[in-house]
Amino acid sequence: MSIKYAILGLLARKPAHGYELKKSFEGIAGPHWALNVGQVYTTLSRLEAEGLVEPEEGPRAGTRDRQTYCVTPEGLDALGEWVREPVGRTPPVRDELQVKLLFADRRRPQLILGLVDEQRRVYRHRLEQARARAGGGGGRRGLPVGPPRPGRAPVSGRGRRGPG
Repeated sequence: MSIKYAILGLLARKPAHGYELKKSFEGIAGPHWALNVGQVYTTLSRLEAEGLVEPEEGPRAGTRDRQTYCVTPEGLDALGEWVREPVGRTPPVRDELQVKLLFADRRRPQLILGLVDEQRRVYRHRLEQARARAGGGGGRRGLPVGPPRPGRAPVSGRGRRGPG
């Protein structure tokens, strides 16, 4: 996934500078998805060139590492369309649970059901942690998720409008 839409989503919550965006993303995505701050600033430059974000005037404006950006109405539209678009290709899941279930002793279904129940508890705990990390939304509501609005072309994975 390009971080383009993650940055737009974070800026839809509140204006921020590049390092704040990096830290916010890592706080939401968890410890296994670190961003390079250079990648954040490169993406901000591209988003600005596309008219999806703009520098915010204010006390921190001026130096690149403290330039605060905000999302434009066009950026909100692009983000909303991306959120409503189904994910095309996803990497294959290599889940250890799937392999365990494949080789579990079928003669002992109670052990298999116990494993599934315990795994469900683990997944629920992880979901609660992810929701808690995402909870600091800065006061703005999330984007509506649903089918694209009539007359609006969906946005491709690279942010360009598709046919239609």
